[in-house]
Amino acid sequence: MKDLGTYTDAALFALLMAKSNEREKAFAELYSRYSQKVYLYCSKVMGNRQDANDLFQETWMKFHNAAVKAEVVVENVGGYLFRIARNLCLNKKRSQQNVHVTFEEFYGSTHDTTYEQKEFNELLNRALDLLDVDYREAFVLHEIEGLPYDEISVITGDTVAALKNRVWRARKQIRQFLSPFLIDVQ
Repeated sequence: MKDLGTYTDAALFALLMAKSNEREKAFAELYSRYSQKVYLYCSKVMGNRQDANDLFQETWMKFHNAAVKAEVVVENVGGYLFRIARNLCLNKKRSQQNVHVTFEEFYGSTHDTTYEQKEFNELLNRALDLLDVDYREAFVLHEIEGLPYDEISVITGDTVAALKNRVWRARKQIRQFLSPFLIDVQ
């Protein structure tokens, strides 16, 4: 029995494409590596748990089907998963209008937080909701998911310069939204 935890993402994807006994284990390993990030992305972009759950599952089904059918060769599995999730979310959002998710839902918080932290989280959540969708997406992928700009560029199809600009503008707008609520400590 092989320890698939030491395999690269690309090697695991190749096992998914091959008709081997390791296919299910390779999928399980990739799922354990990326499921939380993909779910958080879907949750934040969609704004509610039901849509996030549906699109999360659809993302993984499309990913699995593409690998099993050997439709694509993937070197950057995380980027490919985010691209699938992004496309599904954008398609779904086109048919919806009112989006809202609590900051706690986004982070999947299970620990107790102070009243002040809960209040700040709600303010930050509202600030994120006020951002233009393009700014919010770039901000979430870079600042919250921690993806580098070049990887986000592959996911979104936008230039690195445009993404840097969007994140910068998102930060600036968030500061503006939150400035009346924050005490400037110097």
